[in-house]
Amino acid sequence: MSTLSPLSPSLPLHPQALNSQITPQPVSSRFQLSAFTPSLRSPTLPKIPLSPHEIPKIPSTRTLFDQKLHLLHSHGVDFSPSDLRRISEMCPELLQSSPCLISAAISFLLSEVDLSPSNLPHLLRRRPRLLLSPVKTRLRPAFFFLLSLDLTPVKDYAFLLCFSVEDKFLPRLDFLREIGFSHKEARSMVRRFPWLFHYSIEKNMRPKYEFLMKDMRRGLEELRDFPEYFSCSLENRILPRHEMCKRMGLRLSLPAMLRPGDAKFNSLLRRFGGPSLPVMDSPLWNAGVNSSIDNRI
Repeated sequence: MSTLSPLSPSLPLHPQALNSQITPQPVSSRFQLSAFTPSLRSPTLPKIPLSPHEIPKIPSTRTLFDQKLHLLHSHGVDFSPSDLRRISEMCPELLQSSPCLISAAISFLLSEVDLSPSNLPHLLRRRPRLLLSPVKTRLRPAFFFLLSLDLTPVKDYAFLLCFSVEDKFLPRLDFLREIGFSHKEARSMVRRFPWLFHYSIEKNMRPKYEFLMKDMRRGLEELRDFPEYFSCSLENRILPRHEMCKRMGLRLSLPAMLRPGDAKFNSLLRRFGGPSLPVMDSPLWNAGVNSSIDNRI
């Protein structure tokens, strides 16, 4: 004889029989909720109100900006609206920078570099990126590198402190050695003209060096004695003046050719451009023309 299931629909159970066969077991409310009323959402935790003193305050951009302006003002640095516009274009990161970073940079410039507080406003207008330079990884390594080059006092060259030793200083010294200068000569050139560290190697220094050697047929000794050559525009000054001197048969020293303004340079050409001038192949050009012109510059 087959045994029918107590839940068989053909045999309805009497309530008393059901009560006698099934004994309810106590379960927790959490189990009942998860087993019989499944939900796609996790249980909502009660919200605990925070007191006003416990609510974290996130400073707004305007608040940080005001803090930085106040910090600069406390050191005598008051940027005009035009200064702020120019600086924000040069260093947009300055708007989001931490006041602590700015404070540390200013303290370093005043204490370790020994910059005069009266010179701080001019320096920061000229090099606002100094305010974004971390002391440990940028300002202090650059400071000691300039000391190693005998660029002293460093406060006179503080505009270079925002440069990276690895990305700016060393590659330009390496380039000077690459084109034939000794280690001593390269150091001497940057000491006499520290602006060499500003110029791009591939966009500035190399094209001008190649033009000097190939087109102008000059020697390294002229470049060594006049590193300011790299500061002159190749298209607007070096090339046109070289072509003008070439047409007139003149071979001027680099300072004589490149230092004067346009009006003075043209006046010198008119004065010394007669037929009695030594031509460029003459051994007298260096002793005659250049000494006369150099004395008038």
